Amino acid sequence: MKRWLEPQETPVPAALREAVGGHPLVAETLARRGITDPAQARAFLDPRLYRPAPPTDLPGLLRAAERVEEAIRRRETICIWGDFDAGGQTSTAVLLSTLRDLGATVCYHVPHRRRESHGVNLPVLKDLLA
Repeated sequence: MKRWLEPQETPVPAALREAVGGHPLVAETLARRGITDPAQARAFLDPRLYRPAPPTDLPGLLRAAERVEEAIRRRETICIWGDFDAGGQTSTAVLLSTLRDLGATVCYHVPHRRRESHGVNLPVLKDLLA
């Protein structure tokens, strides 16, 4: 038997609703995402106000970049484990092209949707490492 769960009611500050032009669904969606400050809401909704965080804010990014640089210097093979959806195929192609432009030796694997599904497949990974 299926059981439907009603979402918990989320309090929406009046200032937030006003900041999004009075749209109750937009205001509630933002509040559910933890955006309750009107200035934050406007920045989230207006692409002209978007200010991305610096890439160095991503944990481990500098170490990863150093490791890629080291692999290129040592002529090690870098393998990209892609994804079969449109974004995964596109990002695999962009990363492959960029790494090759940087002089890297690169291989890639895009899992088969039905046979491998999501995530790292150990038998395929072992074949790539062989």
